[in-house]
Amino acid sequence: MRIFAFSDWRVQSLDKLVELVNQHKPDAILYAGDDLDRFVPEVNNILLKTTNHIISLTYPKYKAVSREDNRALSQKVKRLLPKLDLSFNNGLYELNRPFYLVNGNDDYSTTVDGYYFVRLNEGRYVCGDKVYRVAEDKYNKVTLLEHSPFLPEIYDLLDDEISMDSGIYAPISPSFGEFTIAKESESISVIGVECRYGLQSEIVSTPKKYADIYLSHLPPLGCLDLSSRFGVDHIGSKKLLVAIKRYTPKLVVCGHSHMWGGNIAKIGDTTVLNISSHDDREAIGNYALIDTSDWSIDMKATERSQIHAIPGMRTLKRRCMDLRNAEKLSGLYGGSEADLLESLDYIEMFDIDTTLVRERLNSLKWKKPKIKRPITLDPYNQAFVDVETGLAQGGVPGKLWLVGIWYQGEITQFAFPSEKKAFLKYIRDNDITSLASWTQYDANALRPVFEKTGIPIYFIDACQRTRNCVVWHTYSLHDFYNALFTAGPSEDLIDGYTAGLYADHLIIPDNECPYCPSPQDAIEQIKERNRVDIKQMIDICIKLWEVQDG
Repeated sequence: MRIFAFSDWRVQSLDKLVELVNQHKPDAILYAGDDLDRFVPEVNNILLKTTNHIISLTYPKYKAVSREDNRALSQKVKRLLPKLDLSFNNGLYELNRPFYLVNGNDDYSTTVDGYYFVRLNEGRYVCGDKVYRVAEDKYNKVTLLEHSPFLPEIYDLLDDEISMDSGIYAPISPSFGEFTIAKESESISVIGVECRYGLQSEIVSTPKKYADIYLSHLPPLGCLDLSSRFGVDHIGSKKLLVAIKRYTPKLVVCGHSHMWGGNIAKIGDTTVLNISSHDDREAIGNYALIDTSDWSIDMKATERSQIHAIPGMRTLKRRCMDLRNAEKLSGLYGGSEADLLESLDYIEMFDIDTTLVRERLNSLKWKKPKIKRPITLDPYNQAFVDVETGLAQGGVPGKLWLVGIWYQGEITQFAFPSEKKAFLKYIRDNDITSLASWTQYDANALRPVFEKTGIPIYFIDACQRTRNCVVWHTYSLHDFYNALFTAGPSEDLIDGYTAGLYADHLIIPDNECPYCPSPQDAIEQIKERNRVDIKQMIDICIKLWEVQDG
């Protein structure tokens, strides 16, 4: 039997999801929660919920079920409700495949008369070019409050008249408790685990028996759950961990901690599969194909859309802030290459230069980056640096704990603060007056060190120097290096975000954690990443410098 599993599908395309399911033709689909409102099929009834009201309405005519309910609706609600876009989806329900889902910690829900309802659209509703929230007026009637579409940050600020759980709710059928997925003679047992709402949520009840699969939004505590969202800590479920250790299911399908999406781990003989997806714009979608004949797992991901991640797009958007034509600018925020080009043509009418974005957009069709001229940085007579810190906080670098420096063909690493004096002595002894790094982050982390000791250091942005002489659609160090040298990805290399997590969680406080690698193991992993980052930066700069000799 083949099972399609995914989770946290917040910004990813539903059309793409339907395409994937049709392509792989699974026997069943498992969804591990969050944004359940995207998977509500066409319905014939909804709820209007505020602090003092739960009103049942027929849909799509928006007719109150009782006279009492009708009297509780303001005239504004009666006028606008039929015009609201609730965006019900029925695509996955037309696939004729069993679809099982559980709720996530971000799913606002309520239970009425034994039926489960989930809040739609995070409580925000579009009507023409205006956005509304459900609230109560001074007469204690359900009404709609309007927000400006040009100030999206206001959407996250709740007015006094709006309770946290106000909104329009639609019925959905989560798969809580035990159920069976069957095909011919094969039968798989599953327990769907409900979780509570909120940032630091727990599951509602601990599984009380064995099942082949536990389907839970929350991962078990200490497994694929280290996160920074609530402070650097493990955000999994202790109750679920207890159940796994006691009953040893074959597989746990979960999400919640987005950075671990696409990863597999083991707790004893139980395999834990986190198939969550990031929720930033243009993020890929993670999913897995599970073959229950041998319990093999094929982890997959959608292709990343590179069009709107092109360097220079953010600057271009800022320059267009005063251009209020949302339709003409829509290509900057989504859609196809043709949509983007149409927006660029419109922007140029206001004498805004789009040359760089156009060049980088064209590079998506190239096999290799285009080197236009040599880099203005002599790597043979330059010191390069890469730092490791805890996680950045609001743009401020995290706590510095490791500095790797390349000079005259050698990489030397210094731990902070224990080897700070040795690092500064190295700088003085070698008469180093400038340091090149791939990002300004390194310079911002090191600048206070030199300012306090009075050592004058000039910082060079090697990435910006590279962008000035090479046309490519990404200058992310590893991706750019792989394109320039046709190298494969470093699969075993720890990523920067995980490095920062481990630093804050283990290394900086010198903390032992029963769920994580030892601090010494984490240090060695991050030191290797530091060495690779420096080597790749050097190789890029040498190649671009030697263009003048070729």
